[in-house]
Amino acid sequence: MNMKKTKNAEHTARIIVLILFVCLVLSLSVCAVIFSAIGGGEPLPREEIAENVEELRSHDTGRSSAAAYLGDLGISGFDALKLKTVERYFKSYSDLTLPTDRELAILTAEYFLDFYYDSVDLSDRAALTDALLVCYVDATGDKYAFYRTKEQYEEYNEEMSGSFVGIGIRVIYDENDKTLLITDVINDSPAEAAGFLKGDYIHAVDGKTLAELGYDATVSAIRGEAGTDVNVTVLRGSEYVDLTATRASVVDVSVEYSLDGDGIGYIAISSFKENTPEQFYRAVDYMMENGAVGIIFDLRDNPGGYLISVVDMIDYLAPEGARIASYVSRADGETVYISDDGHGLALPITVIFNENTASAGELFAAAIRDYGDMGYFPVTTVGEVTYAKGVMQSTVYLSDYSALTFTVAHYNPPSNVNYDGIGVIPDVEVLESDDGTDAQLECAYSELLVLIGAQN
Repeated sequence: MNMKKTKNAEHTARIIVLILFVCLVLSLSVCAVIFSAIGGGEPLPREEIAENVEELRSHDTGRSSAAAYLGDLGISGFDALKLKTVERYFKSYSDLTLPTDRELAILTAEYFLDFYYDSVDLSDRAALTDALLVCYVDATGDKYAFYRTKEQYEEYNEEMSGSFVGIGIRVIYDENDKTLLITDVINDSPAEAAGFLKGDYIHAVDGKTLAELGYDATVSAIRGEAGTDVNVTVLRGSEYVDLTATRASVVDVSVEYSLDGDGIGYIAISSFKENTPEQFYRAVDYMMENGAVGIIFDLRDNPGGYLISVVDMIDYLAPEGARIASYVSRADGETVYISDDGHGLALPITVIFNENTASAGELFAAAIRDYGDMGYFPVTTVGEVTYAKGVMQSTVYLSDYSALTFTVAHYNPPSNVNYDGIGVIPDVEVLESDDGTDAQLECAYSELLVLIGAQN
């Protein structure tokens, strides 16, 4: 009796051990599959990935994320969790209609094969992930979206603070033509000393062309440590010119102003950075304290910047209770900014803008125009139709402090009429002159005198 119980117990123990062993093997197999799909190995050879892309075009494997589709295509070794996080942000908060997950994966893979497969270390998980994220963001079709590494985002924040290490140029990137135009050279900057000129196109940095580097990498290459040199090749007219600048700490003066003997004020706003509002307040206060009878606001070549900066600046001009701007986002619903600064400007105003006036620059121009239409103060706008960017971006940090910036809403000026894809249209169209004169400024001055005369 006791012996039978012992044998039964031994038999049961063997079965339990066998079951545990089978479970362990299955668990390891599952873990291996998950690791292979998410982080193990390296991408397949280029030709195999390309063949898989073509097959995926005709046969949907039914995956629920672009990251999973990329695994099907043979692109492995990247941080799939990070990519899925970026996917989730786009799906939850993007203001745009996105391609399907399969379409996103196909486009991401094609961009990766075209631009990164041969240049990135495929065994470097972080580098591979960064490359795929750049490709994925491009694939979404959000032309204002950026993925930035921790270092790139720190550089961006430093520049937008209004004080940064660099050479002191402002640039605008044309996505269609793939060109990088210098729109301004900061006074007393290394770039000014080296001979950079407004209107130059950046062709190469330290021997690597814009086509090879892309926009972000080109801008990063120009930046660097104070005291070091950077060699930049610019296209000036039809001639390539090599320039060398020594990087230094640059304080960006984004508001310049003057007042002539007739009381005509001039305020040029080159961007909307963190320190721009304080500079703007000083400029407006100077006008009011020194008897200005009218003001010209010059927003030409202003690429935009922080929404909160432009809102604060418009608030300084608008009467109490006036609508400044608004937007509707999936995250916050409708947000409306109302003037509560307590200031208010009653002077005639002319505003100059051109095709490079974009984003927050357009919002400022549209707001002043709308206030003129509402009868708050006399306004005439002069110049060319603006860039036509009436959408706003939000930035979120990822787990490693890299950052995703993407479009989350359309924003509207006081009239609540959006101008995305249309631009702000001037009352008086004046093209930039090529004879050395400033026809737009001359027109703005003349129009301002008309407004002043109508008040008297």
